[in-house]
Amino acid sequence: MSSTAVQPEEFTSVFSALKALLVPYAGSTTVSTDTETEYYLNSRYIQKNKKPLFFAAVQIKKNYVSFHLMPVYVEPTLLATMSDELKQRMQGKSCFNFTRTEPALFRELALLTKAGYEHYQQKGLLADNGFLKQLSAPAQRALAQAGVQAPEDLERFSQKELLAFHGVGPSAIPLLLSSLEARGLSFKAD
Repeated sequence: MSSTAVQPEEFTSVFSALKALLVPYAGSTTVSTDTETEYYLNSRYIQKNKKPLFFAAVQIKKNYVSFHLMPVYVEPTLLATMSDELKQRMQGKSCFNFTRTEPALFRELALLTKAGYEHYQQKGLLADNGFLKQLSAPAQRALAQAGVQAPEDLERFSQKELLAFHGVGPSAIPLLLSSLEARGLSFKAD
């Protein structure tokens, strides 16, 4: 075995350190995979293809551990202040590869992940918008203006209050109620 060969135990520690960068975001995203070699987070934003928008992942590969961060692909300006050392770890437009734990680069990657999360948040790319797509465009706009980004936001309103919004008609209520009930939620009492 050559002196440059990386032991699997080292990959495990790299994986754990990189996964730790993503765990704080698990509560506001969806953990789609959580194994000893893969950890995937999707946003709750549903794209036109009816699939959630990918946020980030860590994977143990054959020769390295990969850290995927989709916000830097969506918004490349996030990479503007990245160090040359971290740039050297990039493969493609949103993937960083490591063979050993590198605390300084991991701290920088943590800041980049936070900036990416904040970008998704500002653009409304974290919220569960899928339930709104079943409504008319005027109803979607009215609810968005009222701050409704996820089904949980509907609990602040009664059916009567929702019907008072310009654009929200009686046909929207059963659709919204269905979204609420599917998550064990309900409208505010009238």
